[in-house]
Amino acid sequence: MSKVLHMQKVAVSEAIISTTTGLFPVKLSKTQ
Repeated sequence: MSKVLHMQKVAVSEAIISTTTGLFPVKLSKTQ
């Protein structure tokens, strides 16, 4: 169970990182 939860946490963190890194350049380009 703990291994499955760890995998889910890693997947969620990776998804958050990918979304933030994908959104930040868009915000920067819009502000400039």
